Amino acid sequence: MKFVIDTSVIIAFCTECKRPELLYYLKEKNNELYMPNAVSDEIKETDITYKLLYDLKTKKIIKNINTLDKNDILEFKNKHPYLNNGEIEVILWGIKLKNKGVRYCCVIDDGKARKIAQLYKIKFTGTLGLLNKMVDLEILSSEEKNKIINKLKDAGFRIKLP
Repeated sequence: MKFVIDTSVIIAFCTECKRPELLYYLKEKNNELYMPNAVSDEIKETDITYKLLYDLKTKKIIKNINTLDKNDILEFKNKHPYLNNGEIEVILWGIKLKNKGVRYCCVIDDGKARKIAQLYKIKFTGTLGLLNKMVDLEILSSEEKNKIINKLKDAGFRIKLP
């Protein structure tokens, strides 16, 4: 599975719960992790997360995706001006992968971005969904997942539990 991940997901794993190695284990279970350029640009604004992200990129755990057509980005931004650039590129990559018939999932947490992904029939999940996937793949136990969720809540992440 190809996961296209947004900024909040990287911040959650690298900075807030301090478990970037979980992304490595996810990759080891035959998954690919991709990050659009706009997400990388957003993370440059947070020094601590950027250093951990740089390490993940150097070890090829997370790969940058090629740049999208600037006109496509601008057109999408004009249609959905309330989305940030990272969310826009994650969704556009979801559309592109869907159209190619690739097995993918966009990982976005923002409610507005998720509604737009739903509008375009993009397969998506959030940080919590990725944690659930890690439990399914036996990367995490349910107890470890719950500890991480509590850390994220303490850090101010809004998490909706089913």
